[in-house]
Amino acid sequence: MNINVQDLIASTPPEPTLTVNFNRVARPGSSNLTEDKFTFKITKTIKTTCWNIQENVLKEISSDQSRIFFDSEAYMVQWQLELICDGNKLGEELLYHWKGHRALKGYSPLPPDIEEHRPVDRIVQWSEPALFFHAFSQPIVVCLGKDVEFNAMENHLFLVRGELPEEVHLYEVPIEGKHLRSRAVFLIVLPGKRKLVYWFGALVPIEQRQNIVAKARPHTQLKQWQKSWKEFALQETEENSEGSKDLNDFLNSSDYFHLSPKKDISEFSPRCFYLNSITGNFQATEIEYPLRTQSIVAPFPFLKTHLYTANQPALFLLDNFREVWLWKGVNDSNSDELTKRFQKELELALELAEKYVREKIKLVSEGIVLRLAEAYQEPLEFKHIFPFWE
Repeated sequence: MNINVQDLIASTPPEPTLTVNFNRVARPGSSNLTEDKFTFKITKTIKTTCWNIQENVLKEISSDQSRIFFDSEAYMVQWQLELICDGNKLGEELLYHWKGHRALKGYSPLPPDIEEHRPVDRIVQWSEPALFFHAFSQPIVVCLGKDVEFNAMENHLFLVRGELPEEVHLYEVPIEGKHLRSRAVFLIVLPGKRKLVYWFGALVPIEQRQNIVAKARPHTQLKQWQKSWKEFALQETEENSEGSKDLNDFLNSSDYFHLSPKKDISEFSPRCFYLNSITGNFQATEIEYPLRTQSIVAPFPFLKTHLYTANQPALFLLDNFREVWLWKGVNDSNSDELTKRFQKELELALELAEKYVREKIKLVSEGIVLRLAEAYQEPLEFKHIFPFWE
């Protein structure tokens, strides 16, 4: 095994590189801005148009509804924008095919007046590139199900995702306590009580709370969208506070794992490495996070789908600061050759994980625990390293 564990731990995941039609673009809101004559800046959005894809037909969405998506549907988004570099202005256009994570695969025609061979960036919910969110003047909202099924009189639970205020967005999750996270912020809609409630996990930094409530202000998008919510009171509550306990009537708190409020873990971005020998040599490849910014901690930079969409049986090493996890996929193959190869990879993965733990112990004052997780049998503590698990 030729993996240098010290280098693996010391490495810093880079921010994503943004491009518009092969032109490098500075990321709005990022503190890591590149100042040179080859990097463009986005000066303004000229127009953003959205279409809902219904039975292979595009239905244009009105501008006041264009930031509302549903996770069982798919959409086309046309973003017309202006760039500038070294005094030169450039008009550009990007086309996105956005698919909710519960939507069926399907064909989509191009919007009117678009050339037939125009490139389309196909993206899926939970893995959108950072640039996508800058096409909208306000945070986008993704609701469960389909548009025609939405009931504004029911309670709703939205996970607030994204670290930069310009990239904050809302994903609705089933309104159950098991989806709460001590490192996350949620926005809860309670029509019966006529209020919107920000729920802050115990390990959410003050700066991130301010970025969400005072700068991104996703609650204003909800109020503008649903007229019956416009006059709802806005409240804030913290995990385990009296206000949070009042929500127990709306949240089934079973399967809820509470993290103790330790500052060190709240300042750590978890890491996930895909372990494999596809190239012939055993290697560890870190999972990229499309919204990563070096100046702000990312509490949930990887997804359950990273584990389960990899070729199985797969192996992943997850670093959650004081816990290091080795996740093992399921080997359903009848191939003796594959079984032998996976057994060898598993031995190497265990060796790597043990070395990783020993090196981390040298860096922190307390001990590091190595834990194992198997596919479909993951404990609750493991599931809560991810933003959503179902």
